Amino acid sequence: MLTPDYKKKIAKEVSKVVIQQKLRHNDCIQCLKENKSIKESMIIIKSENHEIDTVKQNKTALSSFDNK
Repeated sequence: MLTPDYKKKIAKEVSKVVIQQKLRHNDCIQCLKENKSIKESMIIIKSENHEIDTVKQNKTALSSFDNK
């Protein structure tokens, strides 16, 4: 059960750790008002051809053109 104080943070294609630790409400407001996008880097574990590797990715976390 959710409390009235609970706010759900959602960002497409970004890991949960980035959402919880780096993205704040002020970032969302700044993104919308100034028409800027915010990019975040994250390190993921990826498997390719049965070989495990760590990869650093830069993705757009927030964009003023998101419709959700």
